[in-house]
Amino acid sequence: MMTSGIDEVLARGLRAGCYPGAIAQVSRAGTVRRAGVGSIASHGRDGSPIPPAQREPVRPDLHYDLASITKVFTAITVLSLADEGTLAMDEPIAALLPAFRTSPERRRITALHLLTHTSGLPPVWPGWQDAGMRSRSREAILADIVAMPLRWAPGERLDYSCVGYITAMALAEQATGQGWEQLVTARVLRPLGLAHTGFNPLRHGVDVADIAPTEFRPALGLRPAGSTHARDAASASRPDSAADGVDLTMVRGTVHDETAQVIGGVSGNAGMFSTLADLARLASALSSGLPGVLGRESFAMLWDDQLPRLLGGHADAEAARNGYRHGAGLCVAQTRAAGPDAPWLRSHTGFTGTSVVLNRAGDYAILLSNRVHPTRQAPDLAPVRVALTRAAGLVEPGGLAERGGLAEPGELAEPGGQA
Repeated sequence: MMTSGIDEVLARGLRAGCYPGAIAQVSRAGTVRRAGVGSIASHGRDGSPIPPAQREPVRPDLHYDLASITKVFTAITVLSLADEGTLAMDEPIAALLPAFRTSPERRRITALHLLTHTSGLPPVWPGWQDAGMRSRSREAILADIVAMPLRWAPGERLDYSCVGYITAMALAEQATGQGWEQLVTARVLRPLGLAHTGFNPLRHGVDVADIAPTEFRPALGLRPAGSTHARDAASASRPDSAADGVDLTMVRGTVHDETAQVIGGVSGNAGMFSTLADLARLASALSSGLPGVLGRESFAMLWDDQLPRLLGGHADAEAARNGYRHGAGLCVAQTRAAGPDAPWLRSHTGFTGTSVVLNRAGDYAILLSNRVHPTRQAPDLAPVRVALTRAAGLVEPGGLAERGGLAEPGELAEPGGQA
């Protein structure tokens, strides 16, 4: 599974200790290439090293924890609800979520603020560290998350927020009366034919051997959340689970993100697993404008930079501070994935070691790795991501325009929480 150019990029990352293994797929002008290096796992369930001769090599059909790439699916789901009139992107979410009726600033927050990380909500929810929280119901946990105080007024800063995307999930559930997994499946996965993408893969019949492990975290102990909802999801998601919960010493097949784990593995900020083939289908669909999934106006909201509209005169300063601009779900010219000076590129990354970079011409670069295995203390993955984008030919000067693609205006980008 080695291909000239992209294989050397992956090999350099392996030598640098960025991951135990990685797989990639790129497409340029209709030519698809794949590469893979290293092993699925370097350490076993108990955290001890696996002898090199006994390590299983990576395969192109492996399922990886997407981490924050989940947010792309969240954005598409919410925008599809706006298409049908169930939600309005520019109207205050307080109409559906009482937690946003408590102050003038909170009453101004819209769904568009949530999807562009301009709501002022904090980056993360610290409650996952509270052992008592794990015995609470999913509804109680979500209520605690969406009630978190604002860091900024809406429209003041571009501040990457997992809390914002969890709130977007809560908003969609409240608006429809449907569960989040049901919504994402019906509105994104099924229409796009993504049969190997979803939440809690072990619960849906994926073998644990076909999933790349993430982090060794013995301190987490058993049972990702103590509620009946979470316990049932957890116990069904590991064939070797203990009777009273899931063995999370080496996280494998259970979401790595702590907040999504406490919620039960189904969340708007993280939780989805996927394969190279499915992400390639997603990238191709995005390049085509998501026909049959989103209307033209909603897709433009997803794809185009929304910062000037939401942040006004300080949009450029916020883009420079963060290193990216943002649509309602996709980063615009993200420096730590797409590289500098490529305003036509869109992308999203995931903390676990994943990324997707694409343009409107149908070109893409997909990286799947478990950089947090066996620990998140790994070298920066950004150089590998940018090098892969370059090796794929996505940043060649004039390349997109020469082939008739749509070059979008924009600046630079990278959400700090995505790594």
